[in-house]
Amino acid sequence: MTFPALTKERAPAVVQAAAAERDAIQANLLELDGSFGKRLLEGAPLTGQTKRRWDLTAATLATLWQVYEAYSAVIDQAAEAVRGHLGPRELAWITTLLTGSSIQLSAGPAPLAGRDLADSGRENLTVVEAVTRMRRSFSQITEVVSAAEQVWNEMTSRLDAVGSELGRVMPLAASLADEALNGNLSAAQGKLARLRETLSTDPLSLWLGGSDPNTGPVDTSGADRLTERVGKKIAAHGHGAVRAGRFALAPAPGRFLESRHRQRDERGGDAGDRR
Repeated sequence: MTFPALTKERAPAVVQAAAAERDAIQANLLELDGSFGKRLLEGAPLTGQTKRRWDLTAATLATLWQVYEAYSAVIDQAAEAVRGHLGPRELAWITTLLTGSSIQLSAGPAPLAGRDLADSGRENLTVVEAVTRMRRSFSQITEVVSAAEQVWNEMTSRLDAVGSELGRVMPLAASLADEALNGNLSAAQGKLARLRETLSTDPLSLWLGGSDPNTGPVDTSGADRLTERVGKKIAAHGHGAVRAGRFALAPAPGRFLESRHRQRDERGGDAGDRR
């Protein structure tokens, strides 16, 4: 489709609008590039579902930047041209840059099995086509990055809370020499470590993404069950010192037996005196 050449009066405003759109795109891409979710996925030894999705997303992100750089270069050419002499030739050139297939991409040839005979490995896009493609890619990338960040935020607070509770009660429980309680707490600590490992390497396996208000988009059930289990195990063993965190209220077994013997002897002495 051929567009009429821009007029000398309209060209500066059209180029200015194109440059403003480019600047907004650049700002959003830079924010995405520095986002916590992106850095989280980029720097982790990923596994499972998260690795599969991030591998695809990282490739999409690389292509997005390639399209942006070629697109931005065309906008720069138009901005430079509009600052000079605006004769018919220059106006036609600016119009071609902004409306024609002026953005050249080197995508590389398709696989031979599906390649067209005339495939040169290059693709030409208009500014509108480039922006549409970048917008679609940006949406796909931010969906993955935002999901990972939300999983991290919701799970970290829960795991930190149960980790803090275990760190508080395990030394106290160890002092009581209660094998059952210590075994249960050690098992809970192992479960906590596995949940942390999942959060670090495969956070998207915990992403539900649904709109059900009863469940939410993040599967926190594992962390919630662990929190409940730790509380129940502590309560079931009836150790008030562990629940309250007061070690002084829980005498060592030897001192406890010594105190019991002393009390029994005193009761025995009192009974002898009465007789």
